Amino acid sequence: MEERPVRPPRKFKSPLQRAKTRARIGLLVWFLISIAAIIVGAILIGSTEYLGPALLLFGVLAFILNFVDHAQKMKKIKMSHCRECGARLGYGQDIGWEVEEVETTSSKQIAYIHVECSCPECDNVDEYDLKVPFAYWDKNRQCFREKNIETLVRKYFLK
Repeated sequence: MEERPVRPPRKFKSPLQRAKTRARIGLLVWFLISIAAIIVGAILIGSTEYLGPALLLFGVLAFILNFVDHAQKMKKIKMSHCRECGARLGYGQDIGWEVEEVETTSSKQIAYIHVECSCPECDNVDEYDLKVPFAYWDKNRQCFREKNIETLVRKYFLK
């Protein structure tokens, strides 16, 4: 009886690699949708009065907004995973932050925030500095309208 060679077990992708793959697949899907809308819009531009230009405009806007959204997703993915091992960081447990300074101008208030992320698996510590506008001047009420800083900081990380 012939023995088969034993294959080593497959390595699973890290959470960082899986998140990047999902983001790239989403980019590809919206890229294909926007290209299809541009092509159909270009074909219909001569035969219909409004549908062709509308599809063409939708395709171009979807194309541009898709890349902007993808860049923001990749930034969130990088900040929500460990740089060393790629493990996912939990917002409440592994990510801590504090307001270092608040700058007030005539139209807004900006908080300078120091974020510290500690990996539970490899004990690596990453540090980031964020600049978060959290209040704006309301001309009608003649006062600053503030937003919750914790909610704004949480938006920088994956849910």
